[in-house]
Amino acid sequence: MPNNATIRKIVSQKLSHHRMQHTLGVEMTAMQLARLYGVAEDKACTAALLHDYAKQLPSAQLLRKAEKYGLEIGSFERMHPDLLHGPVAAKMAQEEFDIQDPEILEAIACHTTGKVGMGTLAQIIYLADAIEPHRKFPEADELRRLSIK
Repeated sequence: MPNNATIRKIVSQKLSHHRMQHTLGVEMTAMQLARLYGVAEDKACTAALLHDYAKQLPSAQLLRKAEKYGLEIGSFERMHPDLLHGPVAAKMAQEEFDIQDPEILEAIACHTTGKVGMGTLAQIIYLADAIEPHRKFPEADELRRLSIK
């Protein structure tokens, strides 16, 4: 598995400037939350950097990759393929970066929809994705206030 500086460089070459700014915001927020909640910062960094790795893939390519990886694709996912970007990104992280840590992979896979029984790292990435500094939806400031004290 490459170090996070290498991952950051590779990811920055694959994502648009806007998406990379979001990713860096998630990274910063995830590391802050990891410190606060006693989770390894390097794991939070890795998961944050790769959480949107498949986000900009076209819908048809997301579906093809999901099928290739044997992911469950229901009718709802077929109508909304973007929901697959987390699970596909987790598989791509395994394949392209040799990431095998189940906590990191869960955090990447579940960052959009969440799931029952998510581990602490997955919860951190889910929350960091919602409250990173570039998020401007009305409740973002209140979520930040409640999350980072």
